[in-house]
Amino acid sequence: MFFENGVFVNFFQELSSLSFFLKLTSHHDFFLFYFICLGVGEILIVFRLDWTFAINISSKRVYLYLEKMSDFVGVSGEQIVEEKNNSVVTSVSRYIDHTVLKQSCQEKDIQQVCDEAKEYQFAAVCVPPYWVTSAKKFLQGTDVKVATVIGFPFGYSVISSKVEETKQAIEHGADEVDVVANISAIKQGQYDYLRDEISAVLAVVRAKEGLICKVIIESGILTNEEIIECCKVYDAASIDYLKTSTGYAEKGASVEAVRLFRQNLSPSIQIKASGGIRTLSDAKAMIEAGATRLGCSASVNIVKEERFEVVEKKRKFDDMKETSAPTGGY
Repeated sequence: MFFENGVFVNFFQELSSLSFFLKLTSHHDFFLFYFICLGVGEILIVFRLDWTFAINISSKRVYLYLEKMSDFVGVSGEQIVEEKNNSVVTSVSRYIDHTVLKQSCQEKDIQQVCDEAKEYQFAAVCVPPYWVTSAKKFLQGTDVKVATVIGFPFGYSVISSKVEETKQAIEHGADEVDVVANISAIKQGQYDYLRDEISAVLAVVRAKEGLICKVIIESGILTNEEIIECCKVYDAASIDYLKTSTGYAEKGASVEAVRLFRQNLSPSIQIKASGGIRTLSDAKAMIEAGATRLGCSASVNIVKEERFEVVEKKRKFDDMKETSAPTGGY
């Protein structure tokens, strides 16, 4: 389709004398097309749902062809660099489980994270089981999911206890459960116990359509061999997500652990990174490594940081546009 459009073909022909390459990556509902042109600069065109923008153009010729390409994508040159102001869903926001799990949290804290989740359009909030009903009420009428934790934070409660916690969480309205595996059993090499545990919990979760089960294995205190064995157990069980950390161990998420998860899990099993993700750089690194969900308490700051980046890039694009307006010819 793309290469059947004359304008698009002409764009490539004009760049044929330059060294460039095309890289295509995808995450869920958006695609990134990078045109890196030596001696010209970088063009980043992002197609996501119904919005498109472009940044970092440093050539009059490339800019003019970008204007022509705008006809192909069906928007004006101005719209290409336009973000939907404050209502924009940033590329990182929909990865985030906005989290409050401190021991002393009160209803006002739950309302705050729910209000922020609505404003910034996070994927979910993650709250203590005691507050699931309140979170469900605060998020009524939105598509933000309510997640809660089971066996949190140390995971060594007995199987029957985790099963009962899971039942009550679902009764109270939880859409997702983040279950802490029995870390003691992992360290003892008792993987049959883990199989029994997750089988019992999943029997409850799968009884209601659409519920999500994530398993936390506290990767920061496990060896690579232990992580790989856990991947085998939970891959076979067909959980929805394997999650790195509770945030309560001495070490949280790491890029290395996320990569190891991805190398040893089926593509159908997703990865949630959590614990110590405080900056946009942290978030991007985890996503690049393979995480498709992020557990964060610094979620708002991360999204604000991303928005600032976008605004700055748009400003630079506007400055370039001012200085490179055509005056006749190229």
